[in-house]
Amino acid sequence: MSSVLELQAQDRVSWVAPFGVQFCDAVTRAPIRMGLEVVIQLQSDPLQQMRAHANSSGILLAHRLPGMAARMAGMGDAEFWRNPPPVRDYQIQVSDRMGRYLPLRFQAALPLRGLCVPDVLRGSPPMSSEIPLYSTPSRPRPGPMALIRSQLRDVADDSAVPWALVEAWHSGRMLGRGVSDASGHLLLMFAYPEPERRAGSPPAGVQASPPAAAPLFSWDLELRVYSSGDLPADLPPDCDGLLKQKLALALQTISPPQPLPGLTLQFGRETTLATAGSSFLYLQRT
Repeated sequence: MSSVLELQAQDRVSWVAPFGVQFCDAVTRAPIRMGLEVVIQLQSDPLQQMRAHANSSGILLAHRLPGMAARMAGMGDAEFWRNPPPVRDYQIQVSDRMGRYLPLRFQAALPLRGLCVPDVLRGSPPMSSEIPLYSTPSRPRPGPMALIRSQLRDVADDSAVPWALVEAWHSGRMLGRGVSDASGHLLLMFAYPEPERRAGSPPAGVQASPPAAAPLFSWDLELRVYSSGDLPADLPPDCDGLLKQKLALALQTISPPQPLPGLTLQFGRETTLATAGSSFLYLQRT
């Protein structure tokens, strides 16, 4: 990617941006165009850092990198990238000034042609050049969405479980992903599945006589929880470590330990998950 500065009527100088990134909402998959702060740190010297700035499309760009003496002049075409400047390792950290999304960090070798995407996401469906960010527990609902809340704790030592990855599945399809925050609070938010007509209700296009009450749609869900216990609560989760966590067991009862059964999601009703006899959902790592 490049930007062009007009110097004279016929003279043009093109600067190549060595870093560009775009984030999206993990719930809606819409690009996030405002409110994010992205800090780029030199891996070998974290005190050398710079902030990226958003363009009109919501892509966050840096025209110079920490440790780079000057901006890169060139057209940013294939010829330029055949002999790019020396590559160095950086850490990128994103946070949300508006409090909608949890922070995230990842590593990248820069400069890089095109948008920066962590390796762990390159082979993950849906394929995208955008990096998903996950909702904070206090985020307002962006429309008619299903909500599942919980507070996760480790059954081994009764400590909070930060940065656990939680998925909701229905009929073999993942409906949504959420991540617990640094204190273990979780908001899992996703669009409702297609309604399933209940047994005994009239066929489509046929009105009951007298008119029946509107049916309460419900769906059977499977919850999958991933937590390895090696993501420190005082640091934003590393993208690679977050998505490579091992499957953990959510407990219905602690003694004896019994796994949480499938849950029923009801339209318009918020769901709170907890282990029997507790206000927390306890996890057992396998």
